[in-house]
Amino acid sequence: MASSSMEINMDTLYDDLMSLCSQDDTFYYKDVRLYSIKYRIFNYRLCSYATFQLRTAALNCRGTMFNITNPKNVQLVSLPQKKFSITKK
Repeated sequence: MASSSMEINMDTLYDDLMSLCSQDDTFYYKDVRLYSIKYRIFNYRLCSYATFQLRTAALNCRGTMFNITNPKNVQLVSLPQKKFSITKK
């Protein structure tokens, strides 16, 4: 999941976020339904800056939303603006 450039891989973002949520309860998601479309919205609880340093997907956890109506064709609906940059030393 972590890379030297800390770039988000859009092809694996959903799977990366699901993995993140299963490994650390700081990160979580909520499923909501609106007009027969099922959405999954990712979020995180209060955490330290260090929590994000080795977790590339964590940078886009809060506010990222996917259409999960068809589990075989998960679609990105909303991606938050860049919040902060992490510089690796």
